[in-house]
Amino acid sequence: MKEGLFTYTRGTVALYRLYILFKAYKENKIGITEGLEKIAIIANRENKIWWSWDENRINDVGKRIWEKTITQEGEDKHIQFVTEVIKNAVEKTNEINQSNLKELNAEELVIKHKVFFDDVGPAEDLTMEDVDAIDILPVELFRNLLRKELSNLNEKEFLEVYSKLASPIFTSYVSAEEKATLKLLIEAKEKDVDVNNLVNSKLYPKLKEIIDLFWWTSLGWENANLRTTDDFLATLKEYQKNIPNFNKRVNEIECAEKEKMDLRKKLIEELNLSETVVRRLNFFDRYAILHDLRKEMQMRLLYADDIFLQQFAALTGIEADKLQWFTYEEIYDFVLGQKDFVEKEYEKRKKAYFISNENGNYTYLTGEAAVKRIKEYYDQDLQGITEIKGVCSSPGKVIGRAKVCNGYQEAIRKIETGDILVTGMTLPDYAPAMRKAAAIITDEGGITCHAAIVSREMGIPCVTSTKIATEVIK
Repeated sequence: MKEGLFTYTRGTVALYRLYILFKAYKENKIGITEGLEKIAIIANRENKIWWSWDENRINDVGKRIWEKTITQEGEDKHIQFVTEVIKNAVEKTNEINQSNLKELNAEELVIKHKVFFDDVGPAEDLTMEDVDAIDILPVELFRNLLRKELSNLNEKEFLEVYSKLASPIFTSYVSAEEKATLKLLIEAKEKDVDVNNLVNSKLYPKLKEIIDLFWWTSLGWENANLRTTDDFLATLKEYQKNIPNFNKRVNEIECAEKEKMDLRKKLIEELNLSETVVRRLNFFDRYAILHDLRKEMQMRLLYADDIFLQQFAALTGIEADKLQWFTYEEIYDFVLGQKDFVEKEYEKRKKAYFISNENGNYTYLTGEAAVKRIKEYYDQDLQGITEIKGVCSSPGKVIGRAKVCNGYQEAIRKIETGDILVTGMTLPDYAPAMRKAAAIITDEGGITCHAAIVSREMGIPCVTSTKIATEVIK
């Protein structure tokens, strides 16, 4: 295992779907020059992908964010900046979704895609570093700050207080969708509208509103499968079957945020915590919201990029499933007739690819050369490990069968009710598996990550940032 890297893992992802992240980061699209040099690596082999940054760089970014947000004014300015960059990217993706790319010829399509990348690249560059860095060094700095103020508590007592205090207070898109869906079911029941006839009823506009708000939640790095109207209707029927009291569940969702706030206020008063600690808690609340905003942006962006891919495929006559294993530049060459598609090159990329930007050196390997480099960078000896440690992101104890899932497809296929989901990190498309899981364990993340937030809302235990759970648990 190559030292000095901070690494995320997922199920297999075609190069095209991740290339926008790599290219934006490599080209520093956000234009921020402070800090250490950017290093990025994407590697895919068989059913697993690795995404790595320089560990020192990520810690440096976290430290700079922590320092620039030390005052309320600094925090407000930084949060506003990140939020505006994200919202601008969402607007650009909406423009693509509403445009007709089929009207463009080859040259026009390539130019349109380059402009799209320039428009959304700054958001991808900024947020994949900024948002992820918060769950590393700043979380550790906050824990040390709180530990210092609670030095009278033993470690067990401190961890119990920490897990309660550090839980971000906000309602995620997962709970927001559940609440909206349940309210629609309540109204349908009151007006005696059968779910099977909802599309043709006066309640359809409300269903359409839910679809417009949450259509992107089925997307992920591994897939571009949109939820259809039938999928949303299936969710309604699932809730009808599994939730006995809709009003009670809506009340639980609405009260959850207030209950967490009341508990936090109580602990702050009882423990006589400083204003600094209180403000930092609010800081993490705001970053939890940014996590959700980034997820929505990235999923919408992936969908827009997939619209381009489909049109690239239409113009070249090359199947999109094959075309997606190439970089933007390679695809441009195919579209413009400057290079021929070679089946063997596709097969090599699907077997493995390794692409990196390290210390100014760009490396792009495929096939056996990529397999060899991946072994050098990521294979590690974990023999003899008997203990796994991580961040308690949602407290609780359960006993269940642990199932390691490399990606959402494995999670959907393998997780049954009561199982413990073990994965690199969860994303929106993991939701069906997460609803069945009794607990979640991840290699990555922290108190503001997707797995932590959703598990707290679902009321199930969650341990994040174990680094090795997917490798050690069998």
